[in-house]
Amino acid sequence: MKLPKILLKIVKYTAGSLLLVLLLMFLFPLLFPEFIEKEVKAYANQHIDGKLDFESSSLSFFNHFPSLTLSLERFKLNGSAPFQDQNLVRAEEVAFGVDLYKLVFESTVEIDEIYVENPEIAIKVDTQGRANYNVYKSADTKSKSDSSTTAIRLEHIEINNAKLDYADQSLNFLFNARGFNYLGVGNLDRAVFDLQTTASIQALDLAYGGKQYLKDKKVQAELITKINTNSLAFTFEKNDLIINKLAVRFNGLFEFLNDGYFMDISARASDCNLDDLFSALPPEYTQWQSQTMLQGKADVGFSIKGKYAAATNTNPNFNFLFNVRNGLVKSKSAPMPIENLNFKLLVSARQLNFSQTNVSLKDFNFKLGNGFAKANYVSTGIERILMKSDVQARFDLKDFSDALNLDFVKLRGSLKAEGTIAGVYEASKSLMPKTDFDLSLNNGEIRSSYYPNPIQNINIVAGVFNKTPKLSSTKVDLNNIQFTFEKQAFTASALFVNPENISYKIKAAGALDVGRIAKVFKISNLDGFLDMKLNVSGAASAIAAKNFGALQNDGYLKVRNIRLKAGILPLDFKVEKGDFSFVKNQMKFDAFTARYGSSELRMNGQILDVIPFLFEKDAVLKGNFLFEADQLVVSEWMAAEPVAKPNDSETLPETSTAAAKTSGVVVVPTNLDITLRAKAQKIVYNDLNLNDFFGAVHADRGTLRLAKTGFDLIGCKVAATGT
Repeated sequence: MKLPKILLKIVKYTAGSLLLVLLLMFLFPLLFPEFIEKEVKAYANQHIDGKLDFESSSLSFFNHFPSLTLSLERFKLNGSAPFQDQNLVRAEEVAFGVDLYKLVFESTVEIDEIYVENPEIAIKVDTQGRANYNVYKSADTKSKSDSSTTAIRLEHIEINNAKLDYADQSLNFLFNARGFNYLGVGNLDRAVFDLQTTASIQALDLAYGGKQYLKDKKVQAELITKINTNSLAFTFEKNDLIINKLAVRFNGLFEFLNDGYFMDISARASDCNLDDLFSALPPEYTQWQSQTMLQGKADVGFSIKGKYAAATNTNPNFNFLFNVRNGLVKSKSAPMPIENLNFKLLVSARQLNFSQTNVSLKDFNFKLGNGFAKANYVSTGIERILMKSDVQARFDLKDFSDALNLDFVKLRGSLKAEGTIAGVYEASKSLMPKTDFDLSLNNGEIRSSYYPNPIQNINIVAGVFNKTPKLSSTKVDLNNIQFTFEKQAFTASALFVNPENISYKIKAAGALDVGRIAKVFKISNLDGFLDMKLNVSGAASAIAAKNFGALQNDGYLKVRNIRLKAGILPLDFKVEKGDFSFVKNQMKFDAFTARYGSSELRMNGQILDVIPFLFEKDAVLKGNFLFEADQLVVSEWMAAEPVAKPNDSETLPETSTAAAKTSGVVVVPTNLDITLRAKAQKIVYNDLNLNDFFGAVHADRGTLRLAKTGFDLIGCKVAATGT
């Protein structure tokens, strides 16, 4: 069947026109290659402060059809000082789209598109805050004889398969994106424009402060941002993110002000799967998630709204929410799940004042086999806490531990907890909420991955009670505490009433290998051994009235190789041996040897009123001792004084070695009333040696007094008293 003549003509003319257009598109770039390349190079030289290089260039409609683009092959751009010898951007191709109308009819090169293929972008900031991306010359550094007819009016930015590394040493922040694709469309030269963005990342890593928060996370984003360059305001109209499998909706406003900035930003993932939520969490949860079944729905989000102005100490408000509905958590190897998990968590801080943090945990509950847990908690403030809480729980810790599949700890035992708390806690005003709380644990066990043997046979019966809003009516009853560790049994019970005028009754018997117990809980810098048999009871009121007959204190405490760290002292204090006995209000040092730095110390004597000192805020520890040492190095007891950092324009004065050695103060605690009768064969104070020291030293509430003190200084006998 023959085509009609009219249709045949249409086909011929159409085909001819297409061939002509294609021919023109092929030939047209041959008319302008040197002109366009010259203009782009001139623009780059005038505006880029960095070494720029490329192997070859080409002008074509077909590299990024149908745009006319100047392509720079094997593109390299070095960073700004001090990174001028390192690559900022390296790419297989950087192409600049040229406005065809402007080129033909106005003989100007206007770049409205940028394409970057397979780039490696390395953004760096050193410890002094100097960045390598400051390569664009500011207006005042450009040549006044700028004759370039090239301008940038971007409407299209496209980056394909990028590797982006951002390392900020000043913040200890790392950001790595692999397989990064970006498409941004908008009239970027206008004062107000919409930027439409499509982006994806195959693998995203993020670390801050030495901790990895994201690892190999996939990200997809569809964003619409309204940008006002006059007011420097950014309106996030539509921003949909997918992090791994978690879909997040992000919107809000960010605007720079003369004295700070205003923000109204919120992000929320609504009605998402619990498993999808965990897929976006830090990498330490990834292995756990792969071995755990997660079901249920969740809402998670935050908002931050308000003005930030440092001069007026103005901050925005912050809110965070996390809800779970019909949750289920079960290790793949566990016999039963944690199911029917529900809760509503809301945390807020007005003007980012976290001392006034509001916390609301409502309708927390779950079921575990025949066990369950229920709780509610509402509080306002940190230093002054207004709280209301109730809890009821009965479940087997082994079932709980197995369901969660915690790799660092395995638990056993039957746990019961029930109680209510309502009122205000404010220690400075002696306020305590009304409390009625009971806790028990039977046949418990703690086995951690940090130590081979468990703490076994744990039995606890305890309670906290307070029937009035006053701290003075508080009672803490540790009715029974038992456990076995490394074949050593320990039992204890204690009753404390009225923390403001404490009365106490304590019994304890057994051995504690402190160092090994610390390893179970991954606590470092703690070791030693305790052996005790104590039976102490009394009241602070009886001690104050010197009614020592009302005190019933007896027993012993033996200490071996205990290492202590006091915040006011620069070095560890190691008690190699300490044998103590208790009589009435006295704790006697029957035999005591210790080492501090290079000093070996021997001491015996007694301290008074230990229990009130431990529990009462303003209590003073009293005592007297005979103290002996072969050598004391005073500098080892000095707390270093802070040294002001000079400005860059300032120079430090020269200081002698001796002056540098004496930088610091010997700190005398204000809650001690201790008398030491001391003997030391040598006291070293910088380059000064005091031999055969003897005398009495009284540490009295922050003051050090010397009485009947003598020593030998370079062959001279010296006697001294003073404060």
